[in-house]
Amino acid sequence: MSLATAIRNWDGKSADDIARVYEEFAGRKNFVGSLVSYLEQEELQLGASWLLKAWCTDGKKLSGEQTTRLLATLPALQSWGGRLHCLQCLDFLAIPDACEQPLEQFLRRQLTHENSFVRAWAYNGYAVLSRKNSAYRKETESLFEMAMRDEPASVKARIRQVRKKNW
Repeated sequence: MSLATAIRNWDGKSADDIARVYEEFAGRKNFVGSLVSYLEQEELQLGASWLLKAWCTDGKKLSGEQTTRLLATLPALQSWGGRLHCLQCLDFLAIPDACEQPLEQFLRRQLTHENSFVRAWAYNGYAVLSRKNSAYRKETESLFEMAMRDEPASVKARIRQVRKKNW
């Protein structure tokens, strides 16, 4: 069975099932490259993004080319879960200079997403961007201040965690 077939066969819900896909395929050649390309296919986005997040949280790295390609696909992500997983990967990526502005534009659009988890991780993305380039720090702090007044508790909790990391 191919990786794409395994992702298609996943029910989109069972963490145990997608974790088994990760265990089976993570050691194979071009695993990450395939996942990044699968982000361009709506029916594979959720599973591919879950597997990418698992890869990143497992301490493994994406190449510069894979990171650039991943960041370029962000605006095309359809599912909120796919967006969330990719936003959660940002802490683990070395953001190329050329990707800063497109990433900031994507993050800005996510701040109004209907899903509060996506919004929370978009704020986290601003912290990632600020750590990379201090020119974003003032704007990020302003966004955090606004969010602490207006956002629900789940978003505020994420911002408090970011602030504790000495971003």
